[in-house]
Amino acid sequence: MNEGQATLKNTRIRRAGLGMVGFATVLASVAIVMPDASASMISYTVTPGVGGDPSVYTLSTTLAGSPEDATAQVYFYDWVYDSTGTHVTVDNLIGGGPQQPVNGTVQVTWYPTTIGDHVIEVVERSASGQMINTGGPAVHVDQLPKTSGPAVTEVTGGSITSNLITVSGRVFHPNGTYTLSVPMDQVPAGSTVFFKDGITRLADPTVSNGVASVQFTPTTIGTHTITAYYVAPGAPPAGNWFAGQSWVEVTTPPATGGGGTSTGSADSFPVIGGLMKALGL
Repeated sequence: MNEGQATLKNTRIRRAGLGMVGFATVLASVAIVMPDASASMISYTVTPGVGGDPSVYTLSTTLAGSPEDATAQVYFYDWVYDSTGTHVTVDNLIGGGPQQPVNGTVQVTWYPTTIGDHVIEVVERSASGQMINTGGPAVHVDQLPKTSGPAVTEVTGGSITSNLITVSGRVFHPNGTYTLSVPMDQVPAGSTVFFKDGITRLADPTVSNGVASVQFTPTTIGTHTITAYYVAPGAPPAGNWFAGQSWVEVTTPPATGGGGTSTGSADSFPVIGGLMKALGL
């Protein structure tokens, strides 16, 4: 292996239970090439040295060039896990919102706010918000940047629509209130619709103009699986049918870092985009 280059391991990433061991140290740019040529995100690069500070990184991903790639929204998240490697304790949205591709590449500047192991989760969504691909590199930060970097201005407004569920907003934080909605024309007439956040049932939605809506106020960071169910007329209460599903990444409010200099190390995990696309997720 050439210095500054690491190849993807044949290991699948998942949201929970990801171990944080076995990172290979590299001192320069890290190019991570994905073996599955059919996936929309084909490589990741972690390059230190922005502004002359080795602790500030340019994160980038190269897209495969499909029509949906050209109008994609790409989110970069900085995940920090607890000592067990199973629970995310920090979930930062890097860059304040989705980034758009330029000539097939999407990039953002990252000022780490904590020392230690990080997973950079890169999420590609379509222009409307449909989840397309997810994956990314793991990075070890030895020291923090010399400065905390410019203030982060997060995007406001907009919405994401994935698998029939529309969520108001594109950036989400604990204790913020967002609207979930699903069209009633996708379920049998007279059905009752309800939403769950994970396994927790939310308040009963209201129905207006053929759309069922409910307010959603997350209290924890991390990935929230939002599912809409319906009960058809005459069906038993336990006869719930799937009406739609979406994923909302609730992130830590912007924080400042700074102080010291750093070198970084990086390794990688493969994208599961091909599997997600096959499942329609």
